[in-house]
This record gives sequence, structure tokens and C-alpha cells, in this order.
Amino acid sequence: MYKRPFTAICQKSGRTKAVSIDVPDGKDKALESAKEQLPDENIIALIPGQHARNVYTYNAEGMAKSKKPQPTHGDVWPTNLPPGF
Repeated sequence: MYKRPFTAICQKSGRTKAVSIDVPDGKDKALESAKEQLPDENIIALIPGQHARNVYTYNAEGMAKSKKPQPTHGDVWPTNLPPGF
């Protein structure tokens, strides 16, 4: 079965993250495969392509109790493009 890279936006206990996964084409098959690969996560969205490195995610307010600092990715906007391009 042919698979292609997708970015999964998923949530667990109020923490939201973006993960790169390979899933088959088709809405239902892609979701089924994502759930198999991320069994403890609530799948919010599947976006074609590998974007996890450049995605800002936000935790659900009042849900994420951990005091762990969130990793920062720095400024991912290309320096040769104006803001809002």
C-alpha cells in the first residue's frame, strides 16, 4: 500500500504536538493508520507534507498541568521574506 508523509496534530492530556508520520491516502484510511501509529493520542488534524518542525502548537487551556517548559524552535520564518508573505 502506498503511503505518503503527513503531519499529525494530536493532543493528549491537554498537550498539543505536531508529529510527522507516513499514512495511506484517503481520509478514513489515513486516520485509521494515524491512530495505530499514535495509539494514546487524540488526532486533531492530518496535513499532507512534513511540517512538524515548523509548526507552533498550543496546549488546551486549563488542561496541561505539567510545569515542564515547552521546547522552543526559534524563529522559523525565513529571513529573506517579509512578515505576512
